[in-house]
Amino acid sequence: RSRRLLPGRCGAGPCHVQSDLGGGCRGRIERCDDTTLEHHEKAVAERHDLVEFGRGRGLWFTLSSNGTLIDEETAERFTDNGIVYVGVSIDGDEKTHDQLRGVQGAWREALSGLRNLADAKVRRGVRFTLTPATEAHLDDVLGLVKSDGIERFCFYHLVPAGRGTRLGDVTFERRHQALESVFEFAANH
Repeated sequence: RSRRLLPGRCGAGPCHVQSDLGGGCRGRIERCDDTTLEHHEKAVAERHDLVEFGRGRGLWFTLSSNGTLIDEETAERFTDNGIVYVGVSIDGDEKTHDQLRGVQGAWREALSGLRNLADAKVRRGVRFTLTPATEAHLDDVLGLVKSDGIERFCFYHLVPAGRGTRLGDVTFERRHQALESVFEFAANH
């Protein structure tokens, strides 16, 4: 039940594996240059054999997460298993993040996950997507990155297509302002 996001890239570049990490992963990992595992934090922590298998072939493993399932034990297992980086999506301040995620407390759990990763010495990143619902909170997220000493910030600007059109789009001017804020932040940190 494994599937690659970015079809056709296996063997020619990065692979993104989104799965239950069943038996089909081994063959996909064998054909990748590096691997990003999507979600399933607990499964990644449990299936150290897959990471070990890939690392034995010189691969680097990263994880894309919402952060809510990364407790102290899971973060330590990531370290033990050779996960070198975890990117956690943050949508804004606590109220906005929880509202967009549809789960009260999701922001606090994501922050706890980021802090558990820091304690376990796993390199962390915050992922932020600019949308009409998040644009007013970019500075909040950059402040969090700075105050928590998070090693990486990933900025995505959504190009609405398909179901994403319901999210709407930000104006060119606001996108430009947001990019200027990110560039200024990067230059000073």
